[in-house]
Amino acid sequence: MPGPPPRGDRAATPAERSAAYRARRKATAVDVPAKPPVVVRYRRPADRRSRLQRWADAVRTLADLQFEEWRDKLPSNLAYSATAEALDAVLELRGHVEDLQAVELPKGFGRDLYQPPRVLTLIQSLNPRIPTPPEVRLTLPDAAVRRSGRGEDEMSAAVKITLRDHTATDLRAFAAKCRDAMQSRRLLAIALILDGATRLEAARATGMDRQTLRDWVHHYNEAGLSGLISRSPPGPRPRLTEAQMAELRELVVAAPDPKKHQVVRWRCVDVREEVSRRFSVTVGERTIGKWLRKLKLTRLQPRPFHPKKDETAQQAFKKTSVSF
Repeated sequence: MPGPPPRGDRAATPAERSAAYRARRKATAVDVPAKPPVVVRYRRPADRRSRLQRWADAVRTLADLQFEEWRDKLPSNLAYSATAEALDAVLELRGHVEDLQAVELPKGFGRDLYQPPRVLTLIQSLNPRIPTPPEVRLTLPDAAVRRSGRGEDEMSAAVKITLRDHTATDLRAFAAKCRDAMQSRRLLAIALILDGATRLEAARATGMDRQTLRDWVHHYNEAGLSGLISRSPPGPRPRLTEAQMAELRELVVAAPDPKKHQVVRWRCVDVREEVSRRFSVTVGERTIGKWLRKLKLTRLQPRPFHPKKDETAQQAFKKTSVSF
């Protein structure tokens, strides 16, 4: 079988031209070494202060911060939160500035150039109400703890319940009879607190967060058992008042005036136009149907009749008509 004709005897195909172009490019290609990526390194300027000077500056910053203004501007919904507790604890430290300055610094303080000094961590023993992670909790001299007047186990103290009308046994009895699962769970949590359990233990046993349990304790102290019921939002404001709804019912029960309303029976679209004209409230036909069901009115209507019908003439016609 003869091979393909020579190149000069026929035109090159597109595939051949592409192959030839790739061969020329490969023959003339030059290996160019790739440039290394440019890495911009940020180096934080070195802090030339000594460890004692850094600690003195940190204590001075704590004393100069306006914690009183922050505590006063705290929203009402955070009045009993952990943030408020931390601010109150920091405010109590204002009287221990000399004790803070006399604290023996830890070995690694002042060497970390990428994190600020852990001021709250170092003063935790002076005020245990400030939460400190266990991995960075430091032990200060016993004299500092003795001067603060607080023990080490204050964080694990039980939540204070001021309302003592019910015992733990009574709360468990109420929880057994309660049909609301959420309220029953809160009752059991408060019963555990009355038995001496900590807030964390009671929260874990009842499947809630420690801060959530603290909020429900405040509700219980203010309102008792009724304060543990879940509060549902009021929802949107009704478009019509009770007096207007009563007037709407009277309007629908009474038949429409054909001369005034130009209809012989009410439809949702007709009632919507009448509501818009009387009360200046514009709603949809579906909303009108919901209002009618709320007023215990049905959509079933009697057979329509001519507005000018005469009952006497109808009876006379029936009597004189020939019956087959």
